[in-house]
Amino acid sequence: METLIKTREVAVGPDFKEIIYKKIAKIERRYPKAKKLEVEVYQENNPSINKPVAVDLTLHVKNNLLRAESHGNTLIGALDKAVKRINRQLEKYKSKIYHSKIRRR
Repeated sequence: METLIKTREVAVGPDFKEIIYKKIAKIERRYPKAKKLEVEVYQENNPSINKPVAVDLTLHVKNNLLRAESHGNTLIGALDKAVKRINRQLEKYKSKIYHSKIRRR
């Protein structure tokens, strides 16, 4: 699976990239047919926002896009929430595929 990490207004070091790849490995094990995963990390500089750090995950699967966005106070917290959301969407997607194959028989 191809992985693309984008950042906006946030410096991401090699330690955080390693954490991202560990979290992504779980997604890849769950659905190895995924084509591409885009991770976008950014910080919103608006003082009225309580949780300034945001992480967007976009997973490209066959004929679909699965997206998850999460905000948090820390990069790791926001990443954890986004990975949980994308995993939930991936399970729903896989069950739809499975049940549609059963109906076709």
